[in-house]
Amino acid sequence: MTSYETVRAQAHALLEGKAQVDLMRLDEWLKTICEPDAHPQSSIRDALHGIERVLLQAPGHRYPIAPPHFRRTELGQLLDQARQKTLSEAVTIAEAARRTSVSRAKIYALIEAGILNSIEVAGRSLIALSELDRIEEFKGADKP
Repeated sequence: MTSYETVRAQAHALLEGKAQVDLMRLDEWLKTICEPDAHPQSSIRDALHGIERVLLQAPGHRYPIAPPHFRRTELGQLLDQARQKTLSEAVTIAEAARRTSVSRAKIYALIEAGILNSIEVAGRSLIALSELDRIEEFKGADKP
């Protein structure tokens, strides 16, 4: 299991150059996702959204966008693990494409660009239903 201190250091490093944020609140969110079994799904989901908003959302953007390498960091992997705990309602890429009337290729491009989060479960990529709103925003765009 990833240590809280390791991901805390990575999170604080991502904040360099950004406006001052409430570090105590960020630390509480990190503690929540480091111990997901001790918290309800709603708290984990709130912590994930808070961390992503603070660390990955650029000013003026509606959604956080993860850099390509982010999912390979300990913090990125920890967020993915916590996200898995909250995926009580998730769909496959094909189902997400059907529900949003976009191609699977477009959804994969949004995932690759860091705009959309997916989780690998038993070799299949799943997307939380809450992520489908992001697809709608980029539906008509030529590039993600």
